[in-house]
Amino acid sequence: MSVKAVHYGVFNETLTLAESLATRVIRAGGGGVSAGDTWDGEAYVNIAAGQPVAILSGLIHLASAVDNTKPVSALALHSVSATFSGDYRSAGIIDLADWSTVAGTTNLTPGATYYLSDTAGMIQTSPPVGALRSLQVVGRAVTATRLLIAIHNYGRR
Repeated sequence: MSVKAVHYGVFNETLTLAESLATRVIRAGGGGVSAGDTWDGEAYVNIAAGQPVAILSGLIHLASAVDNTKPVSALALHSVSATFSGDYRSAGIIDLADWSTVAGTTNLTPGATYYLSDTAGMIQTSPPVGALRSLQVVGRAVTATRLLIAIHNYGRR
């Protein structure tokens, strides 16, 4: 199955947080998302809501800072089982009540920048350490439950 891109709006970092949250947050299946690029694709593995994902051979995998074939492309909007299609967001805001599966804690640290972790499908507040790690910013926590997705790949260390 190939990945189909669907454009719902242009991500604009100059929006104020209040504008972004007040005018663009949409409730969807227990989580909220705001304007950005949303697309769907078939999961290669089980994926939890909020996990960073990569596209490899047309399938959606968990992204990892130690695997240069799996740079982060987006975050999963909902949990999806392997071989099923799910929705993914590459820009905008994602709102989860519980980030423990993704960040290791229930709440995000407001104001913190989150990076792709060495552990597949996880994010962390510090850049990955060690040789041959990909330095990839995933986004910034705007509240304890909302992450502003702003993916940037700085390459390998």
